Parts: sequence; C-alpha cells; structure tokens
Amino acid sequence: GIAPAILAQAVQVLFIRPILELLLPTSTPFKCRGMAIAETELTALRGGSAPVPGIAPLGARAEAVVGALYDELQARHEREASRLEQLGACASSSKRNRQRLYLEDEKRRGAVDASRRHLQAHPDWLSGSDALRAEDLAAYVALQHFTAVDMEDLELPECDRRNGDCFDENGICEQFVLDAGRSSFILGGEAFSFVAELETAGVAREDDSLEAERRLRAFEERLIAALLRGLGDHPPRLLVQGVSRSMSQSGMANVERACGGPQVVVSGGEQALRYELRKVSQDAWEVHASM
Repeated sequence: GIAPAILAQAVQVLFIRPILELLLPTSTPFKCRGMAIAETELTALRGGSAPVPGIAPLGARAEAVVGALYDELQARHEREASRLEQLGACASSSKRNRQRLYLEDEKRRGAVDASRRHLQAHPDWLSGSDALRAEDLAAYVALQHFTAVDMEDLELPECDRRNGDCFDENGICEQFVLDAGRSSFILGGEAFSFVAELETAGVAREDDSLEAERRLRAFEERLIAALLRGLGDHPPRLLVQGVSRSMSQSGMANVERACGGPQVVVSGGEQALRYELRKVSQDAWEVHASM
C-alpha cells in the first residue's frame, strides 16, 4: 500500500527564490532525490485563483485522480458546514477559510489548476516505466496540495488563514518547539535528540522532572539556534516559518491526510519522528522527515 512508502520517506523541499516554493520527489514512488525544475504551485495559489489558460488535459487517469481529491474535499467540507449549521454552531475563522477554499468555485478551480500544473511538471509519474500507481499518484497530489496551502498561509493576513499555527518573533513554529523533546533532528550535520541526551546524562523524567525540564528548555534553545544557523545569515522569516513548520507534527499531519487515514501518529506513541535539514544550494534547502 501507499502508507508504508510514505512513512518510510516523506519529503518536503522548501525553496526561497525569493518566495517560498515547494518541491516534491521526482523519481520512483517516495524515493528521495534532488530536483532542478522550478515549481509554480504556491505562486499559482496566491494572488487570485482564476483558471490559468494553457493547461492541457493530463489524461484520463491523472484527471480522475485530481478530480477525486477535490470532489472528496468539497463533499467533506459541505458536510462539515451543514453539520455546524444544524447545530447552530459558529465555525472558527480558520475553519471558515478552509471551507471557502473548496466550496467557492473560483478558489477550488485555482487549487485544481495548481495540482494539474504540478503533475504536468512530472510526466514520468503519468506514463512510462516509472509511472506511479493510481493510489501513489493520489497521495502525491494530496500531499503537494495540503503542504502548498499551508505554505501559502504563511503570507496571508491572519483573518484569511486556514490553520492556527503560531510563530515566535524569529518565525519559529510553536509546534516545532513542542515537538523538540520527542523527535530527533539533524541540522547542519549535527544530531539532536533530547531522549538520547537524558540517557547519556543518566536523568530519568519520572525520577527528576525538574532537572529534565531544565535540560529540555536548554535543549530547545540549542535546537532553535542550530536551525537558524542552518538557514544562513539573517534568514527570511518566511523561510524560517516554512521550514520549522515542516519539521514538526504540523507538517507530518499532511502525510496522514494524504494517506487518507490515521497512518501517522502525530501526537506521541511509540514511533519516533526524525527530521533532517539539508542545504542543497546557496538558496535551497531540503527538509527530510521520516519515521
């Protein structure tokens, strides 16, 4: 199935040139490899969602995959809106904005066109010896869409955002800090694991919670400093936001959604999440997330 493949190596690649863009793997299903083609998904979602002329049909199989994703998202948000109306409940601002993305024709068409352009940039996914199975193709399309929407959110006014992520003055995602003690990281070639550090120091949380908490605060500070160093001198806030969000459970939640079910434990459990930040050129970084 698609879930093990995604869990083995879910990859998000973030670029700043000078705006944030998203690249996804380009070879066989979920095998990591760099990519030189500049994508346009995120810029296509911003600044209006009117259909862009010149998008050729993808072929019956790919069009069916894209259509099924947005049909399901539209139906899901219609049910949600109807349920809230029946209950007389007021949806949060972020929830209403998510609903509008799929329930307003112009916004939905813009997102559909962005997904189609993404697939057009990867013809080898659609035909030939490396063509993806329909279920893998669907996961790629969904993961790209969910992540692209999250990245676009970073530049929207607060009243228009679709999620409730919080960031500090440097652009560090709050969830990245919350996950620091239960995930492992490789930043600039240096490994960070709070669990391993506690074991090395002989400190047990259950025996000395105050000491463990003190060490965790210091670990978080070192982790944040390493992330900021890894993104160069005075990194743009947008880049810090996008990368730190991707290296957290907020980013991994997109993998679960792309799988179509609870394939990823995003709030604890026995599975360990590992994130690695790699610089691939002067203005490009890869974020690798694996379980």
